[in-house]
Formats: sequence, C-alpha cells, structure tokens
Amino acid sequence: MTINNFVSLTHIERFLVRFPNAVLTLLIGFLFLRLLQWGLEVALRAARVTKPMQDILVSMSSAVLWIALFALVFQSIGLNQIAIALTSSVAVIGLGIATGANKLVSDVVAGVFLARNRDFKIGQHIKIDQVEGEIYSLDSRKVRITGKDGQLYVIPNTKFDEQVWEVKETKT
Repeated sequence: MTINNFVSLTHIERFLVRFPNAVLTLLIGFLFLRLLQWGLEVALRAARVTKPMQDILVSMSSAVLWIALFALVFQSIGLNQIAIALTSSVAVIGLGIATGANKLVSDVVAGVFLARNRDFKIGQHIKIDQVEGEIYSLDSRKVRITGKDGQLYVIPNTKFDEQVWEVKETKT
C-alpha cells in the first residue's frame, strides 16, 4: 500500500465515520424546519397577513433555512469550505432582500405617521399632486383616494412624505 492509497483510505474512512451524523443532522433538521414553517404559517394567519404575502414570507424563510441546514450537514461531514460558501450565499441573499425592502420599510413608517396625523383621516378631503378627493382607506403601504372624477387613486405612503399635500375643508 502506497502513501497515496493510505491518504485516500483515511479520507474515505473519516467520511464514513461522519456520514451517520450527517444523516441524523439532516433528519432532525428537516423535522425542525417543518415545525418552524408550520409555526410561521400559524403566526402569519393569526396576524391576518394576506395569503400572497404569507406565501412569499414562508418561501423566503424556507429557502434560508434549507441553505442553513445543508451548511450544517456539510459541516458535520467535514466539508467546512462548502458550508462557509453556503452561509455566505445566505448573507448575500439577505443583503439583496434588505436593499429591495428599503421602499417597503419607508412606506410602512410613513403609514404609521400618516395614521397618527390628526389632519389625515378617512373621509378627509385632500389634494396631493394632481389628485384631489376623499381618503377612502389607509393601510401600511398605500393610501386610497376617491377622486372628484370618481376614480380610485392608490398612492404610496412615502409620496405624502415627499410632497406637499393639502387638507381641504369638509362640508358638513
């Protein structure tokens, strides 16, 4: 037996010794992942999050959890470099999501301030940009205004932070 065969044999032996631990990690991780998905779905339903948003949040969290699980499996086998590459890909994905969510967060924050503004309430007559009408509804991201022309205008909350809007007198 040469030295090259001896080195190869020890690598294979190390892999075979670690393989049951990797399978156990995968099985327990799968069960834990399913439990977390179920818990997230229940929490989102209880919070009355819309079904499309639930699907998006559950699929994004599932992708991150699966990547983390496979990183743990590779680490338990001894393939630390692959595990590091997988976890760094999660960081890059997270950075991309955070960049894309910037506008969402801005809309939500602006919505909170609009909801607390005493001059801004449902039924109030306002004018912003070229739209004039009555506030029909306000949610975390958008304001809906029924215009004088009968059209329904949907305006992002941040637009109210960026532009001057005018409160019109309501006729009582």
